[in-house]
Amino acid sequence: MEKGCAGYIKKKRSRNLAIILAFAVVIMGLIIAGLILFKTKNNYCTLLAVVLCLPAAKFVVNYIVVKSAKPINKDFLEKLNSIDNAFILYDLIISGQSKPESVEAAIINGNNIYLYSKKINTKDSIITDINKFLKNVKINANINVVSDNLKFIEIAKNKSVDKNDIALIKKSEYVKKEFLNMCI
Repeated sequence: MEKGCAGYIKKKRSRNLAIILAFAVVIMGLIIAGLILFKTKNNYCTLLAVVLCLPAAKFVVNYIVVKSAKPINKDFLEKLNSIDNAFILYDLIISGQSKPESVEAAIINGNNIYLYSKKINTKDSIITDINKFLKNVKINANINVVSDNLKFIEIAKNKSVDKNDIALIKKSEYVKKEFLNMCI
């Protein structure tokens, strides 16, 4: 499942948990095998187990970040899916300088990005982080954060892209691609 699809957060949670459990089994297996084979804790199996703790820790941190993210509500998702020709992304975790922020949905219309989340604590901080990231790829974006789902649905209806406007579609696709690059 790709970033920006509904259900991404749940899928990422379960994938990370499975990887963490696999690492735990392999690490414990190596430690036990080393103790049985070499009859001491100072052996190559233990060394390999310790080295494997670093990539395992990466997945643990990622799991903690994803665990705190809130997936999109199913009723709200159905309402947004009924809107034609809108560039809507779902279940995003935006990595910022201060901390990752969970965004339930985002609309991209050219250089305009509308974020929907009831959980964003510091709107100015996330807007600054996104603008800074996008300016590095030469995109000057107008970012708005909305916490009211009815207002967000209205924005989605008003910002749907005309199928005949090729330039706007290409611009929206480019902004979408670069915006997803800053998401976990």
